[in-house]
Amino acid sequence: MKAIVAEAGNKVAIWDNVPMPVPGPYEALIKVTAASLCNSTDQKILHGEFCGPLPGILGHEAVGRVVEVGSKVRLYKIGDLVTRPRVGDYPEIGLRSLFGSFVEYGLAHDARAQAEDEGKTLSYTPDQTVATPDWDAMALTQCITLKETLSFLRNWKVGPGHTVLIYGTGPVGVSFSLWAQYLGCDKVIVVGRRDEACQRAIDFGRATHAINNAKQSVPQAVREITGVGVTHAIEAIGENSVLQDCLDSLAPGGEVGIYGVPPDSQGRSPLLDDPRVSSVGPNEATADAEVLPLVKAGKIPGKEFVSHTLHFTEAAKGFELLASKEAFKVGLLFD
Repeated sequence: MKAIVAEAGNKVAIWDNVPMPVPGPYEALIKVTAASLCNSTDQKILHGEFCGPLPGILGHEAVGRVVEVGSKVRLYKIGDLVTRPRVGDYPEIGLRSLFGSFVEYGLAHDARAQAEDEGKTLSYTPDQTVATPDWDAMALTQCITLKETLSFLRNWKVGPGHTVLIYGTGPVGVSFSLWAQYLGCDKVIVVGRRDEACQRAIDFGRATHAINNAKQSVPQAVREITGVGVTHAIEAIGENSVLQDCLDSLAPGGEVGIYGVPPDSQGRSPLLDDPRVSSVGPNEATADAEVLPLVKAGKIPGKEFVSHTLHFTEAAKGFELLASKEAFKVGLLFD
């Protein structure tokens, strides 16, 4: 089968000699139908800045249909849509799985059924969501980030009376902005480097304010907007250099949440040891029941995030569109 592979030298290649996965008794075989490039993680992997050596199969934002189920599977049915199908490493051909969802066929694990049959308590919430066959697959790919970002804010107990600063105007930053509004925050301020992206955060992301940090001091602009600073600041791009701005924009008692993962070359920032940096994180699977109905009903955008749609064999062009900022989000079709 074919897979989208990150190779050394920032090269994206389609490998067509990847062995088909074989489902075990607690696994379902998934035919991938749609996916999208992660503006952050996939690009950092491609540039050798995250997750170790290459080559490796990219992708975690993918959705597919169940075409075969193992003998002990109870969660999945033929025709169901499932998020995050994936494969493991292929040492026999020198290929790693770097989240491993950009493949023609992947696997989903019925972890609950296996735990029940073995008399064990499942210690985690599986991240492979089951959806009914009538879902738009591309919209469902966007629910992966939407679930992560909402669960992050829920875990942080963000809500009415709070003011939120979000560093980043890409799909993750816009997702945080949408949810901060949904949760009833008083002010939602997004920071970006380009006027166009800042305006998108207001028009599409429903932010109340946007700051272009190429033109303004973020802490100064935040205090002009809020008077005292924000209760919550989110570093959503994975850039150590913005942590100081986040800390300097806080109101007394405020906290910074870290969502973005910086490239390996930046190392660990000493600012992470500041007591105002929160240890909160996402738990994607806990947001299933809340996010999916909102997206399906059109109350929160899903497929609308995708600005460009390509066949998966054109993934290299998709990365070029992201690098040039021509694309906001690139969707990939496997059918």
